[in-house]
Amino acid sequence: MAPELRSREGRARGDEAQGGRAQGGARTSSLSNATAGRAVPPQSIVIPQSLMEDPPFTNISVIRPYLESATIPALHAEAAASAIIRFIDYRRDVEPPPEEGVMTDANTLRDDLLAARSRSYTSIMDAIQRMSDRIDQGFDEVNAAIAESKAHTTREVERLRLEVRNQRREDLARKHNRASTQMKLLWQPVPSHLNGNPTPDGINQHISRVFEINKMEPDDVNKWLAHYGLVEVDDADENKEVLSDFLGGASI
Repeated sequence: MAPELRSREGRARGDEAQGGRAQGGARTSSLSNATAGRAVPPQSIVIPQSLMEDPPFTNISVIRPYLESATIPALHAEAAASAIIRFIDYRRDVEPPPEEGVMTDANTLRDDLLAARSRSYTSIMDAIQRMSDRIDQGFDEVNAAIAESKAHTTREVERLRLEVRNQRREDLARKHNRASTQMKLLWQPVPSHLNGNPTPDGINQHISRVFEINKMEPDDVNKWLAHYGLVEVDDADENKEVLSDFLGGASI
């Protein structure tokens, strides 16, 4: 009786184990069916069907969150790839033995995850490079603005320097002519503070005495007034007087 009892107990345990495997297979099959036909999200790696039906694979804690969608986001490729590499190392030693194609699909999934990780790193490096390029461009623009500002400042300083120099020469010439007028001597050329020239454009001879102004045509008088930045009026005689006082130093 004892051997027969042990035989019945052994058959019962075998039936229970077989039933458990059947339930596990049904669970995995149900999970696979639930994910079949779904659109693959962009930037995701599809988990092969053979792995979805492999219990040791579906028990990987890192992989478990992605079983419902049967896809692994590319952003999580690095952690998933490490888990798959470990899975490949130990799967052949775990019962039950892997079904045909499981190890091949595992290697393919590993390669896909590593490629996704590489693309992710490349995208990050490209983004960093673009940011670096924008920063470099910003520095270039700042440096160009600084250079232009320096050039503008240099031009302004030079303009002011020439203006001060021309103003000083104009004042000195007019003071000299004031003394010459008192001594009844000829005037010296008076350089304009506007451009440093002693005569207007198109006129080569400077004015050396009042008599020359009195003989001038109104248009010529107006040219001289404009040359020195003096305001002309409608009275020709008054314009001549203004020019005479200016060149002769009476108004300084």
